[in-house]
Amino acid sequence: MNLKITQYLSIFFVIMLLGCGYKPSSHAIKRIFSDKIYVNVIVDSAEPENAPFIRDELSRLVISRISGEIALHPQKTNTITVSYRGTTFTPLGYDEYGYVVRYQTIVKANFTFVDKNGKKWSKMITSISDESISDNAVHASALRIESIKTGLVKTVDEFMAYLSAKGALKESH
Repeated sequence: MNLKITQYLSIFFVIMLLGCGYKPSSHAIKRIFSDKIYVNVIVDSAEPENAPFIRDELSRLVISRISGEIALHPQKTNTITVSYRGTTFTPLGYDEYGYVVRYQTIVKANFTFVDKNGKKWSKMITSISDESISDNAVHASALRIESIKTGLVKTVDEFMAYLSAKGALKESH
């Protein structure tokens, strides 16, 4: 009996979703770019130890969220340039010995792209997340990298929302 209710609810949900005209954000993003997209990541030299990780992670995040063809070279393609502007850690809480136990991570990145009409767009995005820190130095380092990754995910997600909004506006005009 429970299985039938689940099936009916699933069918109802799919019909409602299709009936309301829902389109994934990738449809809106495709209105901005004309063909393949090349992703260029520039990492601030202030982060030499994390530069390879940040470059690879930003490329992976942008590529995984764009449902289009990705170009390996910037020849005759649309280019998204992501300039990583650094990460700031601000202490938020201390233990009884004065050690930081909670901090805020601020990640900044500037996204620049040219749409299929040749118009250049730029968007500076700052993401903020709060994290706990471990007593152990090895764990603290791993948590720091994980905190940067969380900030990068939030930054790329906000950029994708920005692209979706731009694409949706193009559809309405």
